[in-house]
Amino acid sequence: MPTITSTCLATTTWPPLPSKPNKGTPLRYRIEHETRLIYDGPIWEHQCELRLTPRQDEWLRLLDHSIDIYPEANPQVLRDGFGNPIHTVSLLPRHTRFVTRMRAEVETLRANPFAFEPLPLDQESPWLARRLAEEPRLRLFLGRSSLTPNLAPMSEAYGPFPERDRQLPLGEAIMKAMGWIQERLRYDPDATHVHSGLELVFQEGGGVCQDFAHLLIALIRGWGYPARYVMGYQDPGNTPHQKGAAPNQATHAWIEALVPGVGWMGFDPTNLLAVNDLYIPVAVGRDSTDTPPQRGCFRGGASERMEIAVRVTPIRSDEVGV
Repeated sequence: MPTITSTCLATTTWPPLPSKPNKGTPLRYRIEHETRLIYDGPIWEHQCELRLTPRQDEWLRLLDHSIDIYPEANPQVLRDGFGNPIHTVSLLPRHTRFVTRMRAEVETLRANPFAFEPLPLDQESPWLARRLAEEPRLRLFLGRSSLTPNLAPMSEAYGPFPERDRQLPLGEAIMKAMGWIQERLRYDPDATHVHSGLELVFQEGGGVCQDFAHLLIALIRGWGYPARYVMGYQDPGNTPHQKGAAPNQATHAWIEALVPGVGWMGFDPTNLLAVNDLYIPVAVGRDSTDTPPQRGCFRGGASERMEIAVRVTPIRSDEVGV
């Protein structure tokens, strides 16, 4: 298999994070992500996008990264409209398997996500108005989709939904809303599927990290604040509320909200946590349809079967000579 090394990818800086980050002692992780697509007949003219490269910023350093691909291909490395690094693959010959193996080492630095002074409540709205005027593309994260809909029409059947607590800074109000989600929904890998909307989530009374993230995004956007979906990895021990989930089984999902005076701040509604150095972001978007680890199309009438294996391993300081 050819190896594509991507340690030189540029830092993503959209939009800026807090000017004085609270960086603690770095945590280091090794990530291995293998996807096998197996077909029951030949396919050809296979086009595929891979979102498997951790996003670099001042909270995360990408120390090493490679992607092995079978059959052999020469991927193009670029960024999508949200700044996510992607590899695009084109396989013209006939084949019955498509295998990708990603390996990376990263350092994470966000030790304390609450190490900032929140803006006074009466300054939140002016701050947000200025940011939206300066960065019009932030309005992308105010819009609705089938996965992050306006919740008002569902209120009679499934509400009432949490209103913005105007006595609390936005970050604390979001933490309070996550508590409501935890009370309302259970983590259940069998309740929903990858294309499930929130109505099915409410009907089943549960779902997975993707569903919890979509619900929190819908709530925050309903309050008038930008929120975006994040796909990535987490420390395998960081799953206190994911009963029934196998550690290292797959990617994880959480959200980021544009918190006045701070910038993008991460929240994990599945585990009722603010995002810290136990999280490794890979891609952001309006909802999960913008962030698939792998997406493609091909010619041929074969059926596809997918096998995924993910391993996130904390690296001890004595392993790196620190």
